Amino acid sequence: MLDLLGVEQTEKIMLQAIVNHETKAKLMKGFVSDMGINMVGNGIAVSIPIDGIGDESGMNYLLEGQEKCCNEVNEMDNGVNDAQYALVIAITRGGYAEMVMDAARKVDVKGGTVVHGKGIGDDFSAKFFGISIASEMELVYIVTKRKNKDELVNAINQYAGMKTEANTAVLTLPVEDVVGLRSVSEE
Repeated sequence: MLDLLGVEQTEKIMLQAIVNHETKAKLMKGFVSDMGINMVGNGIAVSIPIDGIGDESGMNYLLEGQEKCCNEVNEMDNGVNDAQYALVIAITRGGYAEMVMDAARKVDVKGGTVVHGKGIGDDFSAKFFGISIASEMELVYIVTKRKNKDELVNAINQYAGMKTEANTAVLTLPVEDVVGLRSVSEE
């Protein structure tokens, strides 16, 4: 019944945190042992390496209360070459997330997470009686094995990309670790 109404059975929460490698390892272990995130339907957790931080004061702010991972900002080990997984982010017009997921299913993707948002800036807003109205957009997050990333991106571009009514832009980020996604993490 909930599917007919377009309502999810459970509420979902997205948490983003910037942590060092030691804290990440503790969190990933805790997600499994304390929260049971490795059980079907309990969510997922991913670890995405940071490519860089603007300056040392930014790094100090972001890692406050944690041990520093390095002395210099540019010494960060971004892990891009070691990443086994990828986070594919499809940014699409409002109401087109299902079109993106249909494209992803063509290459055997089992699911994704949709985040509703509004675009900002001149390109995204229109005026209505002098009031700026931001356009609706959706972000579709899909975690996949790195070796499957290009096939997924190509499918989204072909069936829901910039040359379609969905007008979807796709980007990818490396993912170091995954828990809670058996279809991706087990093979």
